[in-house]
Amino acid sequence: TMQRFFFDESGSISLMTATEMVLFLILATLVLDVGHAYQKQSRMSFAADTAALSGAISFTQLQDEAAAKAAAQKYYAANIVSSESLITASDVTVDTATGKVTVATAAETQTHFLQVQPSVRTPVRAAAIGGTGVSGTPPPGDKPFMEVALVLDVTTSM
Repeated sequence: TMQRFFFDESGSISLMTATEMVLFLILATLVLDVGHAYQKQSRMSFAADTAALSGAISFTQLQDEAAAKAAAQKYYAANIVSSESLITASDVTVDTATGKVTVATAAETQTHFLQVQPSVRTPVRAAAIGGTGVSGTPPPGDKPFMEVALVLDVTTSM
């Protein structure tokens, strides 16, 4: 009977299938966690871009650092999905010489991959620098302007 136990191959496929299913579940969980973190970082990056640009436009129009920070915070909050990664005034930096506004944000996302503890979290960060390319304020009575340029690469370098 001991020889039969070692040399009998019946049921070996079910053992291989069970092992592969466990590995597949671990891989699927890892893929979901990475995808969730990437999606959150993408949303934060979009909100940071919007906040930096709105802060730069506000600073260009008003020449007020506090107003630029407030505008950046307002637009970030309007474009972010969850409230766990809201920015504060310390997350917004205004370069008064160039009119560039920098927004840096960080948050955490919960992971499920091999979760042993109830609160395993992964840090996610995003940053953006916005500027209008316009120095100073427009003449009184004029509307703020923005220069838009379209550059086409017609060479075969790409």
